[in-house]
Amino acid sequence: MEQTVLQRPEILAPAGNADMLRAAVFAGADAVYLGLDGYNARRSAGNFDPDALREAVCFCHARGVAVHVTLNTLVYAAELGGLADAVRAVAAAGADAVIVDDLATAQLVRSIAPGLRLHGSTQMSIHTAEGAKMLAKLGYSRAILARELSLAEIEAVVRASPIECEVFVHGAMHVHERPVHDERVPGRAQRQPRCLRGSLPPAV
Repeated sequence: MEQTVLQRPEILAPAGNADMLRAAVFAGADAVYLGLDGYNARRSAGNFDPDALREAVCFCHARGVAVHVTLNTLVYAAELGGLADAVRAVAAAGADAVIVDDLATAQLVRSIAPGLRLHGSTQMSIHTAEGAKMLAKLGYSRAILARELSLAEIEAVVRASPIECEVFVHGAMHVHERPVHDERVPGRAQRQPRCLRGSLPPAV
């Protein structure tokens, strides 16, 4: 009886600060994702400034670990200059990919640092093969699927997707509903969603 040999998926771990990054690398992660100060939804994490990001990338690459940087908040036109500086900092650090949901950010990355791979954030709520195919047309190389999908739904998307698919298998498994998520929490802007973890009211 012929056996199917399954390819081991990439293990991607969050790194909220330098200590968490080292722990993830030494625990065997193939890649880490982290936030650059400013334009990411991981506001509660320690995050990295450009100098710390360069050090993190050097540390990881020396050990064969990839670095993905989150640039996954929505931006106003007036903020595009600062975002462009952030993209340049990510590229100068030698990061492998950026995690993006705003299409303006994606366009900026392609124009400033075309060598950076684009990964579609889970905040884009990609839950069908058609969504993954659209990301491919937009220049993305990976779709981070919506967290609420079942295993069967994930399999259906992966089989038909022309690009890589990433799924969350541990951690906060909340459903992404940006308008409800942020509007109902005082002081939170819909345009810049943040990971609030356990702060949603029970009725949501």
